[in-house]
Amino acid sequence: MQPFGRLSPSSLVLTASLICAGAGDLRAAEGDPTKPEADRPAAEAPASAGPTEARPAGGAGKADGEAKPTAGQAAERPAPQALKLEPGTTVEIACDTRAVSVADEAKATTGRVRLKLEIPAAAAEGGGRWSVLDVPAAHAASFALLQREACAAAHCPLDSGAPPAINLWAPSKIMPEKLAPGVSMSLGALDLDKATLRVSSFRDNAIAALEQGDCEAVKQP
Repeated sequence: MQPFGRLSPSSLVLTASLICAGAGDLRAAEGDPTKPEADRPAAEAPASAGPTEARPAGGAGKADGEAKPTAGQAAERPAPQALKLEPGTTVEIACDTRAVSVADEAKATTGRVRLKLEIPAAAAEGGGRWSVLDVPAAHAASFALLQREACAAAHCPLDSGAPPAINLWAPSKIMPEKLAPGVSMSLGALDLDKATLRVSSFRDNAIAALEQGDCEAVKQP
């Protein structure tokens, strides 16, 4: 795990985003979750790669039944719908995330996380609050599973981050260096325009897990 010094909330969110970006797209990761794709053994390359790729012009010798990508497979995913958070409203979102734990035993899990975001009618200093509605038990590396009970007992805070994002804190608004030994915290950045979520979880002033995914509103005023 990588230790952190003193960082402001905005700097910590930016650092978490940069770490996720530097690690590559977690959703596309396969095999060892801690190993970059470029460093994985060449044996993971498709079996068709190799000397047999050399073909006469016109494709002679190419098997008629060889699979080719379809137009649907090549098409990009539709553009995400921006999330709208208006004062005095409650929004439920679902995020399909992939999480990689780098603390203790390394593991990667995927799943659909449902969150409830509550925005106060007045711009109070404490901002709003959020809680976990659902997370699969198999999504063991997810921050939602880690913080679900804490956010049920006392709703976890959310506040404005670097526009157009909001910060999700769990279990409370505390910086990693303030954590007691063995205690965990999570800090997420929800980009409202891109409808994406990136989360870093910390323990003992070090990164314990990274998570990211695409979100959609499932209940919105």
